[in-house]
Amino acid sequence: MLIGFAGGFRRSELVSIEYEDIDFVNEGVKILVKRSKTDQTGLGMTKAIPYFENKIYCPVISLKEWITHAKINNGKIFNISDKTVALTIQKYALLAGLDKTKYAGHSLRSGFATSTAEIGADERSIMAMTGHKTTQMVRRYIREAVSYTHLRAHETPEHRGWRRGRGKKKGGGGGGGGGGGG
Repeated sequence: MLIGFAGGFRRSELVSIEYEDIDFVNEGVKILVKRSKTDQTGLGMTKAIPYFENKIYCPVISLKEWITHAKINNGKIFNISDKTVALTIQKYALLAGLDKTKYAGHSLRSGFATSTAEIGADERSIMAMTGHKTTQMVRRYIREAVSYTHLRAHETPEHRGWRRGRGKKKGGGGGGGGGGGG
């Protein structure tokens, strides 16, 4: 799932990755996507995923470890269906305390677009990774991220405290409706 998120993959692209499509380089990994929904002619595109500073959640390190552990030296990297991708995302969303009905295979791609927009990536860079052909489509993904970023810019320190679950009402007691501690 780390590769799917970090590469902004469609689930069909993720389950189609083959050993021969992967090239580990000093900066990370390059993955050839041979065919996708918007590339029916099969020209393909390469997605470059860098090493992350946090080694625990680094998709490149995780991919290397998976290939070694599963002893893969040809063929498909992930022997799963696109439906399994969606079900796995829903399973872990539920375990994280989220409403699993709001998550599916598409969440990898939309999560990538949203997260990168939140940290300031421009639309063209997001489109280059996700394979979106129009800014209109990618904007549907990032609209929510921009809205929340805009709202956070106008927060008072007290609001930020509530969002982090540390706000206290004057006169004692923390309470009701804040960010929830935990």
